[in-house]
Formats: sequence, structure tokens, C-alpha cells
Amino acid sequence: MQSKPQARTMRFLVVGGTFNAEGGRPSGYIKKLTLALADALPKATLTLVNGGTYDALAAEIEAVGAVTHLAWFADVPNDYPKLLPVLKKRYPAMILVASKNNRKGLYTREALYARMHAARNELLVEFADGPDSRLVASVLTAGASVALEASPAVEAVASCLAAEFERYQSLVLPLAKQAYPTSDSESFISRDFSTETEIPLAGHVGAFGTVRKNHIHEGVDLYGQPGDPVYAMEAGRVVVRQPFTGVAAGSPWWADTESLLIEGASGGLNYGEIAVRSDLEPGSLVVAGELIGHLVTVLLKDKGRPRTMLHLERYVIGTPAPIREWPLDTNQPACLRDPTALLVQAATKGVE
Repeated sequence: MQSKPQARTMRFLVVGGTFNAEGGRPSGYIKKLTLALADALPKATLTLVNGGTYDALAAEIEAVGAVTHLAWFADVPNDYPKLLPVLKKRYPAMILVASKNNRKGLYTREALYARMHAARNELLVEFADGPDSRLVASVLTAGASVALEASPAVEAVASCLAAEFERYQSLVLPLAKQAYPTSDSESFISRDFSTETEIPLAGHVGAFGTVRKNHIHEGVDLYGQPGDPVYAMEAGRVVVRQPFTGVAAGSPWWADTESLLIEGASGGLNYGEIAVRSDLEPGSLVVAGELIGHLVTVLLKDKGRPRTMLHLERYVIGTPAPIREWPLDTNQPACLRDPTALLVQAATKGVE
């Protein structure tokens, strides 16, 4: 059985400036931003890598300790090996802040959100020209919302990022159990689901994006027991309540369950395969940690795997209802996001 996740300090890596074979220039803005972040996050350990050779950057990335937060503002030639996927795989709970120079106005907000979606980063700092041609920065979230709009002040950007990090630290696990991130689909054999659950990572049958027999998995499955309470991960407003499986949902080969889509700062979180609390309806407001329902056994036949689970999906802000299915051999739906980082972050919060 995997060991209990350990509490961790915030280890923040900031990468900026230009990197190439000869040695690129550092960024004055990123240096100022790092100093402002140090003031906004006095308990964090910050490391700045600002310009230089690509080889030195790769070596720095390889040697750096456990990264909890990464701000990637580096200018690296496109034909060089990508370093971000390596870090993301090594630290699945890492909060990734990316950036985009949009001073020529070539990218719409929709295009920027699409870039975030493809790179699986939680935040993006957009640089643009203000009315007086002064550099301004906006902070966009993976939920397709704007946390800060067109600020010329570096301190405002740092303060906004710190507030977003605090929000991630405040996320509540939807099941009141010890959660273990794992890629092992068979680890359930040694789990006691009365006190434990799993957060499936890539390779696990319950992970986001896993190819199933008739569709691609639209969310993440957290195993539990019938009747387990389900809690809201963050504050938000109920968008829709509807049948999720069973006869009313058009899938009679599963038991009758419901889903509840709640829109908050992280986007729309859809809690499926549950019995929803009777008084919750569209427009209802919930707070983080509020009871919203209970788990229901969804699988009618015992095939040797857990039959009761919370199916959690994530959507961009403004999504009116969950999708019915992610069809095989198709691209990820534009409104759909991976909730894994939120779950891992909630499971490993409690820095020190």
C-alpha cells in the first residue's frame, strides 16, 4: 500500500528570459515579478532561472527539488526538446503558470484558453499593450475566467497569483478519505475504501482521458462505499441537476444515479454517480466543504472491480450542462477539462 502523502512546503520555480545555444538574455520584468512574488509569498521557497543556455536550463530543471508551483515565462526555440511535459509528469500536483506575449493582438481569449487547455496549465499570464502602449498583464484561469484584467503593476500580478495559489490550497476533497494518487489500476485490491480512496493518474482505468470500450473517459473516478458523503470542492452555484446513469439517463445497464454541475472559480465541477441532496436545484449556492449528496452503487454487475465511485468532471465557466459522451477517435471536447490537478492539490494541501 502506498504511504500517506506528506505535507509539503511551497517550492516555487520561476523560469524567464531567453534560452538558446549561445546564452540568452534575462528578463527584467520576470526579475521584478519574482521579487514581488517573494513579498506576496513570504513562506515560499522561490528559485529564479532567468536567461542563459538551453543546456544549463535543462540541467537546472533536472536538479531542482520537488516543485509545487512553476511559472514558465521562458523563451525557448521551438525545435528544442520540451521540458514542461517532463516536469508535469514528475510532479502531477504542480500548479503551472504559463505566459503568452499578445502585444500584437494576434490571439483571442478563446485561443488563449485553448492553449491553456492543450498545455494543461492552471493559470496563464497574458502580456499585451495598454491604451498608452504600456505593458499590461492579465491572469487567466483554466476555468476560462479572468482573475486579473490588464494591470500595469507587477505587484498586482504577483498578488493575484498568490491569491489563486491560496484558492488551490483551500480546495476540499469531495470524499472525506485519505486520497492516494496512483497509476496502478489494480491498487484497489489493497485499499480499505471505508477510509481511503484513489486519485487515478494516467495509466489507471479511472483516469481522465482513458480510452474505454465505447467512449473516452470524461472525468476521474474516486472509489468509495455506498452512502459515503460527497462534498463540494469549492464554493459555487448549481447550474444543473440531472439523471446521470440508469433508465432516466438512457443507460439502463447501470443503476440510477444523478449528477450535479456546480460552477465556481475553477470552472464547472460535475459530481456524477451520486444521489444529490434533495433541496439542491439550479441557482442554489454552496460553500466549499458543503454536503451535496451521497455515493450510490452504479455498477449492477460485480466484475471484480469497485462498483461504487464518484465520477468527477470539470468544465469551462459558462458550460450549460455536462456533455453526454466523449466519443472514441475524437478530440477532447472544447468545454471539457481534466480535474486531476484539482484533486491532487486538495489531497496534498497543508504546506509546511
